[in-house]
Amino acid sequence: MSESITIRPMGMGDIGAIAEMEKLSFTLPWSPATFRRELQENPAARWLVLEDGGRVVAYAGMWLVMDEAQITNIAVHPGARGRGFGERLLRALMRLASDTCMRTATLEVRRSNTAAQALYRKAGFQEVGYRKRYYEDDQEDALIMYAESPLPEQSQTRYALISDIHGNLPALHAVLDDAKMHGVNKYLFLGDYAADFPWPNEVVQTIRALDDAVVIGGNKEGYLRNMQTEDQAEWQYEQLAALYWNYRELTPSHLRFLVDLPESAEMATPNGDAIRLDHSSPIFLALSPQMALANPQAMSQIARLPPGVYAFGHNHIQWHMEADGKLFVNPGSCGMPLDFDVGAPYTILEQTNGRWRVTERRVAYDTEAVIEALRSSTLFSQAEIWSGIMIEQLRTGIESIGRFLSHAQALARERNEPVHPVCNQTWRDAASSISSIS
Repeated sequence: MSESITIRPMGMGDIGAIAEMEKLSFTLPWSPATFRRELQENPAARWLVLEDGGRVVAYAGMWLVMDEAQITNIAVHPGARGRGFGERLLRALMRLASDTCMRTATLEVRRSNTAAQALYRKAGFQEVGYRKRYYEDDQEDALIMYAESPLPEQSQTRYALISDIHGNLPALHAVLDDAKMHGVNKYLFLGDYAADFPWPNEVVQTIRALDDAVVIGGNKEGYLRNMQTEDQAEWQYEQLAALYWNYRELTPSHLRFLVDLPESAEMATPNGDAIRLDHSSPIFLALSPQMALANPQAMSQIARLPPGVYAFGHNHIQWHMEADGKLFVNPGSCGMPLDFDVGAPYTILEQTNGRWRVTERRVAYDTEAVIEALRSSTLFSQAEIWSGIMIEQLRTGIESIGRFLSHAQALARERNEPVHPVCNQTWRDAASSISSIS
């Protein structure tokens, strides 16, 4: 399963939880008023919190002075220790320091706190001196620790795999912010950028503005490509109203960008390994590694593939597996996940000591604000039934469009009508007779 861990900037609403952790973690805790001043009055301060399942369980802060990051506090709630949260926060803090052009980092730690010292050494810090009787409560010495570079591993390539945005700009922003926080420096986009939420132009503009991205098309881009040769006077089917809206809403430049995207791509990593990008393939549509490994036909096809990494999307299910010396990665749907978790998923891929490391990320964001924006858009007014199903899926993380389409097609067959697209009255009747429409 993917993680429910989120690292984000500290806000004023976090101060109560932070002050309680201060009391549990330090003999000289900072007061809530001190944290308020840090957030409101100290332009050099940077603070992060780590959420586990929506609950703040750790925090860290630093001051940026000239070209040096001075780490001030880092703490994990006693009930959440031993899970690597301190290391995650420290590395996120160091990446933030690196992004703001800090060249060095320093901190003080109690001489007796060997666990914290081990964490700092793991992140690249070394002891360079001490401050005698630094701590006022018991006069204990503080060790001074120093890192030459805030992020010793910053030169390696860290990929973010992102797929199936479906016009959901807030989800994309949440994922990109999280990816930056985790040191991502290359983006691999796997198709389906528009169709279901009211920001197709903004999504495309955001992707096109990224400095280092590889972008391929998906089935939604294929639909738009085919629509170029159609007579728009015949665009009368309510089942396809969302696609009609997107085609007309996209600027000429953004539409051209989408329809010209390649259906696949292959790239080489700095180490010479191959990464193959596809939106979908029958080999890759298993819902889980267990299902793929149990499918003899799929395994036979996998055995014939050359070595490398295979990245794909389409089914909105986040998973990955290694098989027969190859790595298969589905980052799930950024804009509309259908694996029972409404957070926006993506996957970080990096190579360490010749081996691939896969980190599945899940980022919380305000889905209800997205739903409200969709309801107030012309997309909703022009494709109300389709949009209602998208709202239900976004709110629950459970697939329902397939069930609805099967119901509509069964009704069309009963009436001896075409099944794709179905006639408008049949579309409406299907909507009124099935309980899954929101």
